[in-house]
Amino acid sequence: MRCLHCGYVSFENLTTCRRCSKPLPTSPRHGPASSIPSPESGSPSVPSLSTSAVAVQERQRVLDGLHAVEGDSSDEEVDWDRLALPAELRAPPRPSVVYAGLFRRVAAVLVDGPLLLVLTVLAMTLASLTAIGGGTVVGEVTRQIELLASGAALVAAIAVSLAYHVLCWGQGGQTPGKMLMGLQVVRRDGEEIGYGRAFLRWIGYFFAMLPLGLGLTMVLFHPHGRGLHDLLAGTCVIRLGVDNAEGTRGDG
Repeated sequence: MRCLHCGYVSFENLTTCRRCSKPLPTSPRHGPASSIPSPESGSPSVPSLSTSAVAVQERQRVLDGLHAVEGDSSDEEVDWDRLALPAELRAPPRPSVVYAGLFRRVAAVLVDGPLLLVLTVLAMTLASLTAIGGGTVVGEVTRQIELLASGAALVAAIAVSLAYHVLCWGQGGQTPGKMLMGLQVVRRDGEEIGYGRAFLRWIGYFFAMLPLGLGLTMVLFHPHGRGLHDLLAGTCVIRLGVDNAEGTRGDG
């Protein structure tokens, strides 16, 4: 049974609506029975059908206006769009997303660059001195020891870059530079990327820089500011704490 006032639907025989407490229309299947001629009556009484027929037509007209679909309607159809769900069952509103602009991303790189450079130099120096020190213990420093020291320094530089980016992105999507600029690396659905996707994004940097950094210049032309490394890892960079239209791109 559908309430004509608020649209509440009940499958029980009720006289009043449970939601708005207004009277419900009487179903023609359960309407009052027509009067039966009394034996004592001189002439049989004629059932009054005009009033009930008008009520049924009026009810059908209202129902047709509520949930008619392509000219076909039925009393058993339910207009779910008009039903109000309880607050605990409603889906939470999707937060607005503002994609990071070029200037903020460049500013974040300028913050991360010096910090990463200091860590890299320290790691390379330590690795190189360790390799050379090991050579001096066994004897004279040879050409092979110098090559070993250079290789150790290179491995140390790669390890620092890997640890810096993967740990920061995987933990919360923010390096110190991105944290300062209010940016975050997330998946396309807005969730954290995790360490596996962070590693894939770091690998994507090398492909983005070849040739001549063309993969990085995609940030300028992509509507969501995604470079080749973002496309490979399924990530994007968004701004935090900005209430704007969903799916827009920040101006910097």
